[in-house]
Amino acid sequence: MRDELDNAHEIARRNLAKASLRQKEYYDRNIKEINYSVGDLVRRWQPQFIKGAKRKLQRNWTGPWVITEKLTDVLFRIKQSKNSPAIIIHADNLKPYRGETSVPWYKPKTTVLDAPLPYLNYFSDDDRNDKTLHKVPEIPRNTDEVPSENECKRNTLKQQDKYRNRVEPTDAIQTVV
Repeated sequence: MRDELDNAHEIARRNLAKASLRQKEYYDRNIKEINYSVGDLVRRWQPQFIKGAKRKLQRNWTGPWVITEKLTDVLFRIKQSKNSPAIIIHADNLKPYRGETSVPWYKPKTTVLDAPLPYLNYFSDDDRNDKTLHKVPEIPRNTDEVPSENECKRNTLKQQDKYRNRVEPTDAIQTVV
């Protein structure tokens, strides 16, 4: 009797595993990749039931809505107009809007990074032909040989001074009368 019960449980487990794989396969057939980003125009599933009207003829998709923030891979914050409240909605209730490409009231937030401009050395034709300027510095093999930060600054300043104090060729030519 015990063996028959164990055998029945084993058969049931195998059948459940098979059914689970089959259901996963059916589910995965209809899955669409969600690739909305901030600023995209979408339509929202928002069925409105009007008494006395046929549901089949009602408009269930509203929009365009603008995605203002991506909270997770499937949750988005959307707005319909400048003064409307923001709504958090799942991606399953959204679909791409196929009309206009943008709305005039939406301005995406931009991030401005303050960074110093790089120092650009002035190179003349003589410098381009100078082989010493094009040498690749050797990388120290031992960590004890790494130059200190002050040494690096000193070497950089020497290079900059070399080009700052340069005399232009037009200034060097003197005419004798």
